[in-house]
Amino acid sequence: MTDTKDIDERSRELALHFYDHYLTLDPAVYEPIVEPDAYYKVGHTEYFGHEGFATVVKSIKFLYPNGLTPEITDIIVDGYKVALKVTTRAVTNAGLDYENFYAVHFRFSENGKVAELYEFLDSAYANEKFSYEGFVEALSS
Repeated sequence: MTDTKDIDERSRELALHFYDHYLTLDPAVYEPIVEPDAYYKVGHTEYFGHEGFATVVKSIKFLYPNGLTPEITDIIVDGYKVALKVTTRAVTNAGLDYENFYAVHFRFSENGKVAELYEFLDSAYANEKFSYEGFVEALSS
């Protein structure tokens, strides 16, 4: 039997290092830590599987052309579930400084991969900072 303390510690490490993998924006780097049928929800938009994570990557590349810097400021762990408080900073594609606060909730599989990921953010603030001209085309390329 696996000790719950071990599960908590493993989940904590997976969550803390998720951005190191995902923000490479390279599927060869982040897909090994994401279940093939993973669920990703940002605000009210849902994404499914590796293809869904790849769509979010396209969004990141478009909205934050110079990358972004997440700062994890708090963490709560309960077994395979982890909640992070994250401050994300960047310069957006509209050339505006961006600092938004996210609640990021993970559920990891027993295999140690992301099974579910939810991002809650101030979307009204975010929408003021981005240019969406060409966004749909960028996602379909």
